[in-house]
Amino acid sequence: MLLIKIKPVILVGGKSSRFGRDKVFLELNDLLILKRTYDLLEKVFDSNPLLVGRNEPVFNYRTIPDEIEGIGPIAGLYTSLKNVECSFIFLIACDMPFLKESLIRYMILNLDKTLDILMPRYNNNMIEPLFSIYSKNVLKYIETNIKLGKYGFHFLLNYDRELKIKFVNENDLKKIDPKLLTFFNINTKSDFEKAEEFLKYEKN
Repeated sequence: MLLIKIKPVILVGGKSSRFGRDKVFLELNDLLILKRTYDLLEKVFDSNPLLVGRNEPVFNYRTIPDEIEGIGPIAGLYTSLKNVECSFIFLIACDMPFLKESLIRYMILNLDKTLDILMPRYNNNMIEPLFSIYSKNVLKYIETNIKLGKYGFHFLLNYDRELKIKFVNENDLKKIDPKLLTFFNINTKSDFEKAEEFLKYEKN
């Protein structure tokens, strides 16, 4: 049982323009990536994940639309924090086929109630905002940035004097996931082919 209540949220609102077809229904190794993600999060958090970014339900999962359209994934974070009752959410994308359960659990273990953002950082300060935990305290800063037309997640890091932000560093991440495959996401057909090749390699 989790000591801090966290709602898992899966973003499903991307247009998939680079990939060419809807990634929500993407299968890898005869399994829907979304279903694998959903089942894994449900197991870890002991809570039904919330899907954000669609006007219509996806399968039988609870799904809500973005409250603001056309501003990218920050709208999903904004919508999530406005609509969940928990003080924290774990935000993730729907196109990450190699999520590692132990790394999700490690993120949870590194969270305390005083934090506002817990985020992986690796590869020369690259951040992974779609594998991160956010508190409801972040909402007002998102609203400010949206009004200013600042839609990137990195703009939130500018509020480091107001928000308590903690980064999970690369060395610790690699102790659990040496190749950092958890952060691999499928944006293009080339990415999908790489994912297939990786699975073939793992089987051999």
